[in-house]
Amino acid sequence: MLNKARKLSLLWFQVLIFFCVFASVIIALSNTVIFNSGTDVSLSVRDVLSERIDDNQPDILQYNSFKTVQYLTPIPTPIQSTGGVKIINTREYIYYPLSKQNPIGNVQPNDLVELPKSYTTRKILVSQLIVSDLIKLIKAAKQDNLELRVVSGYRSFQEQQNLFSYYKAEEKKKNPSLDDMQIELLVNTYSAKPGYSEHHLGTVVDILSAENNYQFDSDPNLKYVQWLENNAYKYNFRISYYKGNPEYIYEPWHIRWWP
Repeated sequence: MLNKARKLSLLWFQVLIFFCVFASVIIALSNTVIFNSGTDVSLSVRDVLSERIDDNQPDILQYNSFKTVQYLTPIPTPIQSTGGVKIINTREYIYYPLSKQNPIGNVQPNDLVELPKSYTTRKILVSQLIVSDLIKLIKAAKQDNLELRVVSGYRSFQEQQNLFSYYKAEEKKKNPSLDDMQIELLVNTYSAKPGYSEHHLGTVVDILSAENNYQFDSDPNLKYVQWLENNAYKYNFRISYYKGNPEYIYEPWHIRWWP
């Protein structure tokens, strides 16, 4: 009788162990499904951008105190479409993972404003969200005896198309032996195709210096290059195309608002 009771007790114990293991497996699988669905998961910017940092640029993720953001899955839906242009809520696209593999298409932010002319070289439109930080950045540079001006901000799909076509024509003049595909690949190392440019977001600017008459130049001996490398993050901007990035040539002047 005693042996039978022991066997029964052992059986129940084994059943309990089985259910504990089974429950653990179910919970693990459930977490995996939730993570992969992308519907309710927050990833840190460090996780999202870990592949985009190299030893040639200051570790902006280390000292910028980036906030945790909702990874954009699924991609936000535009507010409306007007004549083929999709109007977007800029706030929802601040962290849009735009790349050569992930275009944004023909879009226009819903909060474009003109920058004061004292901070630009021509008429420049940007998202209202970035104006305050951008002005702070320019004023801080001036305190360091550096005159910075914004030379490019928001670009429409058509403006980017015109720019890309211009560069293709110029490269063809210099390289007549190259075919159209080779020319396009060459241009795409320093200029985005229409629909692929971060300038479509409204939260990106090209900013240059009076020290070389506001010319695009990544020479490390230029003061503005090192200044942006060392200070842009303080005003919620980051250099999108750092040295060694997999997308385009090094562009220290191309900064994106990343609060």
